[in-house]
Amino acid sequence: MRWSCAAFAVLFVLIWPLAPAVRAASADGQSGKAAQAREIGFEGNAAFSDARLQSVIGLKKKTIFSRFAKHLDLGRMEVKRMAEQLRLFYKRQGYFDVEINPLFRADGSATMAITEGKPCLVSEVRLILEPPDGEAGPSSVDLMPFLGLATGDVFSVDRYEAVGGALTRKLKDSGYPFAETAPHAEIDLSGHSAAISYKVKSGKKEFFGSVSFKGIVHTEEKILRRALSFKPGELYRQSLVDESQDALYKMGLFESAVILPQKPEGRRGVPMLVRIKEGRHHAVRASLGYSTDEGPRGMVGWETLRLDDKILTLGAESRLSGRQAQITTYLRRPYVFSHRSSFLSDLSYARLTEANFTYRSLKARSGLNFLLTRRFTFTCYGSIERVLQVTPNRELRKAIAEGARDVATIVSTVCSLTWNSTDKPFTPRSGSILSFTLEPSHVVETKVDFEKVTLEGRHYIGLDHDTVLALRLEAGGIFSGSPAKDIPLTQRFYAGGSNSVRGYGYNSLGPLTNYGVLLGGNGLVEASTELRFPLRGSLTGVAFVDAGNATPRAFSLKDTKIMAGTGVGVRFSSPVGPIGVDIAWKLEPYPLDRSPYMIHFFIGYAF
Repeated sequence: MRWSCAAFAVLFVLIWPLAPAVRAASADGQSGKAAQAREIGFEGNAAFSDARLQSVIGLKKKTIFSRFAKHLDLGRMEVKRMAEQLRLFYKRQGYFDVEINPLFRADGSATMAITEGKPCLVSEVRLILEPPDGEAGPSSVDLMPFLGLATGDVFSVDRYEAVGGALTRKLKDSGYPFAETAPHAEIDLSGHSAAISYKVKSGKKEFFGSVSFKGIVHTEEKILRRALSFKPGELYRQSLVDESQDALYKMGLFESAVILPQKPEGRRGVPMLVRIKEGRHHAVRASLGYSTDEGPRGMVGWETLRLDDKILTLGAESRLSGRQAQITTYLRRPYVFSHRSSFLSDLSYARLTEANFTYRSLKARSGLNFLLTRRFTFTCYGSIERVLQVTPNRELRKAIAEGARDVATIVSTVCSLTWNSTDKPFTPRSGSILSFTLEPSHVVETKVDFEKVTLEGRHYIGLDHDTVLALRLEAGGIFSGSPAKDIPLTQRFYAGGSNSVRGYGYNSLGPLTNYGVLLGGNGLVEASTELRFPLRGSLTGVAFVDAGNATPRAFSLKDTKIMAGTGVGVRFSSPVGPIGVDIAWKLEPYPLDRSPYMIHFFIGYAF
């Protein structure tokens, strides 16, 4: 004990002289922390909201999800840099006298004290047209609506520059490929006014001339010509040039594709030069995943975009999971008639496991895809499927013995019309997708005819702070003059799975017989609501509710119990799209699927 006391006394004597230094270092640390800003506020701003100013300096407004975000820890220099960003922003919006002073407070926050000053107002807007030699040019009446500025408006550099671009685009889309717009602004800082003028040099009205290509090595020129939306002799329109350039990129063949108008040299029309750089034309794809109902799953595939210098997409892929083993070969030919049409065909052999049976099938499809407008797509193809073998479980054998159709040859024609107004293909924030599918079918062995109809609508609503509300509603029905038992089991409606009611296993939902056997339904009703919100950095959170079931009757909920599930998920933004996982819980018990929850891994979103 006395040795312990002696050691403690020696340690105290050694440390005590260092105490003042420790206290000083602690004080310095507290002082340093006071210089850090964990929150930025604003005062004195009347022209712009706090949310707008926060976005200017790269911050987001606080929400219920802010607790997941990384906390601010900004030093004085960083806050001053943000103040300079705000000052530049204000001046570009016409507030040239603005003063911004960052104030640090003892509670770890910083406030941008803003004195906006008097805004600069537009005192005059002039449009100066320089007509081409010997020809009548565009009229000021046609161009005035594109000015977007009027006397008395607050002068904004962004709007001032945008007007010049809008005038040029209007002219280039009206037959003037070499149009130029020179904006000019005279700013009176003392008078807080701006006199604006736009000098427009349209050049001559032109028509599309001959088309030449540069950079072709292993590509069919005739297909590239079909990809073009314009033809020689038509009035020049820049929108058609942009649409054609986009069509070339969508082929996936080129590292770059640029369409440029050339100065005409005594020839009729503007010569168009299509400059391309060919890229790789072979690709290998592979993916891995997991879900509770399928277990581990994988996919491997190969494709080529050219075959013997022909533009043909030829590929093969194999998928394997606890429910599916499938091999598919496919062939696609772009722009078979024009830039709005393409040919598609595939052949697949599969072993698929449903809730009550496993079946093997061989299926071939072939058809055409038409881009009717920028938003409307029409697809029509013929299909023939031979269900080679059905292996039912014990409960299903009796239903098959009583006449339920299993092995069959089904010949179908599938027609689908889709309207797509979304802003992004994989992560839409706004817009809708509406689709209608009609599938008349004929069963060769029994001469039974039936029509399968499916309607689906998706709508995306962008909320504040990068939050998106996604909605989905789907309904379907089978119509036939024959009894329901004559419709093949593989053609009936089922619900459940990663793209359906996520709390339940794949295709495990539907009408049950008195013996508890799932035979599929003649109808389908499903609805989903999903909230997608930012978490931190590249992570996005998902919260959802799904409901629905396959029904005994087409487009009817009579005698149907709606099954529902809810859950949460997360997505990580990657170069191949959002990657993540959802976990969903059942809200209604179900005899064919007693697991309490389901896990689904995704590339993208459920819808």
